[in-house]
Amino acid sequence: RVGNEAQAWPGEPACGAARREEMPLLCSVLPIFVQHYLRDSGIARVLVHIITYATGLISLVLNMQFDLIAYYFAHLIPHSFTHKNDTHKWHIGIKYGSHNSHVLDIYTSTEIDDNTPSTHTKSAPQPQLNEKSQKKKQATSCCARIWTNCLNLTDKIIASIRFCLWRSSSTETKTKTKKRAKKSKTSAKSGADSTNNKPVIVFVHGGAWGSGQPLMYRLLGVRLAKEGFNSIVIGYRTYPCADIRGQLDDIHLALRFVHLHSGTPQLPGIPGNSRIYLCGHSSGAHVVAHLLLERHHSIEFIEGCIALSGVYHINDHYQYESKRQVEEISPMKPANRGIDNFDRHSPEVIARGLECGAKLPPFLVVHGKRDRVVPASSSLKFHQAMQGINAKSTIKLLEGVGHAEIVTDLFNLHAPTPIIDIIKKFCESDRNKPDG
Repeated sequence: RVGNEAQAWPGEPACGAARREEMPLLCSVLPIFVQHYLRDSGIARVLVHIITYATGLISLVLNMQFDLIAYYFAHLIPHSFTHKNDTHKWHIGIKYGSHNSHVLDIYTSTEIDDNTPSTHTKSAPQPQLNEKSQKKKQATSCCARIWTNCLNLTDKIIASIRFCLWRSSSTETKTKTKKRAKKSKTSAKSGADSTNNKPVIVFVHGGAWGSGQPLMYRLLGVRLAKEGFNSIVIGYRTYPCADIRGQLDDIHLALRFVHLHSGTPQLPGIPGNSRIYLCGHSSGAHVVAHLLLERHHSIEFIEGCIALSGVYHINDHYQYESKRQVEEISPMKPANRGIDNFDRHSPEVIARGLECGAKLPPFLVVHGKRDRVVPASSSLKFHQAMQGINAKSTIKLLEGVGHAEIVTDLFNLHAPTPIIDIIKKFCESDRNKPDG
């Protein structure tokens, strides 16, 4: 079985392919009620969180980006905070709804002239706190200040080390560095127009409809900010806290919040006239495509959709999961309200039922050819369905890219990755499209 089906990927040890094939076999050995318990109890979700979070941390260590390791642990602060360094600025934990999962993490370039306050204040009068609550609030504020000072100190130490290395480098390297600095200063002086032209990418994470948190994708938000985007990572309820309808409602609520509060203190760093693009990965791509096709009349401010390695036909993917023997441990079936509702929640089916020429934003559908979790045929069929109703859809199939790598490759803040160039080209072409 391993020799015939589990081909080692380029650059991967042969044992790695064997381990990937062992995972479905391990699931098939477990009784169905055990798989359901792991799925519904949250144990499987915790394992996914640990693996995803560890991937980003290992990437930082292997690439010796020690200046970002402290930021990666910044979620330990018990309330929202703001951080700023030479290339980007963070606004973490902005609430857009009533649930604990309803948070936004914002990452903007420091070139932006942000006149909005960095702290999140409310106009309504604050209730009086008793003595115990006041002490707790003071202690929390003190911890936040200590953590922020540690981050700033880390910035200065790393900057000093880089300066020393630069001083010891060759003259040619110094010249290149000066040219890059001069170019950065020129772009910073380009005025308010360049500031307002920065597109906003609102990212919806994946996790098989049952896992994922914004803090896992902190490096992705930083990378997009370093590449010239303003990025927002949405936190939303996942199964079993919410099914697909609840997830659609959460993303819809978050998008309305972003649209209504851009340019206000409630959404610091995001200009009011920003062009907003919606991006999702895996199950997140399914949710954003589903939302735009079903409720496009109420979110017409979305300029484009970037769908990465998504599931667009639930029944087809259920058959694929059955072959991999993971259909019972996967949250997909209960999150989509059972087999009878698969077609109702399939973007491909929804698209084929829309009127030809429906007013939809442009779609960029991206998939890795080496994806073993969601086959590339999912994106191909969805792209064909969109073309069938004359919707503007572009598809990109990436050689040698797997399911997770299409996102985790962005965790390395300095390594080139094709997805960045594809997104930039998509946003630029959409910005330059003729009116009407």
